[in-house]
Amino acid sequence: MLPDKEINISFRVMTAADFPRMTGWLNNPEVRQWYGKKSWTPESASAYLKPKIDEVPRRTYSYIIQLGRADAGYIQTYLLSSYENYDKYIQSEEGTAGIDLFLAPDYMHKGHGSRIIKKFMQTYIFSGKLFSADKCTVGPEPKNISAIRMYEKAGFKWIKTVDIPDEDEPEYIMIIRKEVIC
Repeated sequence: MLPDKEINISFRVMTAADFPRMTGWLNNPEVRQWYGKKSWTPESASAYLKPKIDEVPRRTYSYIIQLGRADAGYIQTYLLSSYENYDKYIQSEEGTAGIDLFLAPDYMHKGHGSRIIKKFMQTYIFSGKLFSADKCTVGPEPKNISAIRMYEKAGFKWIKTVDIPDEDEPEYIMIIRKEVIC
């Protein structure tokens, strides 16, 4: 078995075949505490996830995180300007991407997160493969200390805390610039 720092990190495009696994992950208490915050049936998870793979034109790019050959979590990215109702609260600059992610329970709290985020930003967000971005934001809840530490370890810096309508908790907005990663 390879040491954790030598495990290959990759990403594959999420498909409908991933929905059952995603339903299980979304229903895990450690994931649900911060992501989705509700119980998911196969039907409700499919209804939530299907637009992420079928949307034309594409606004959100959704991937399954892989460590070695194992599916280890979910990550998505988008330009904040593609979601005007959300961005009016964040007030991002042009060319700002956003990410959301969670790790599968078996991969949480093992030091993989910051490496996954850095690799994803290098491969997709700042490479020009999906869109042109020179900044990336993330908005964990202020109480999600382990996620905040993970993002800090990846190079993100806090800029502000924002209340978003229809969200239970505020978002602790963090940003990283392309030159920090590339």
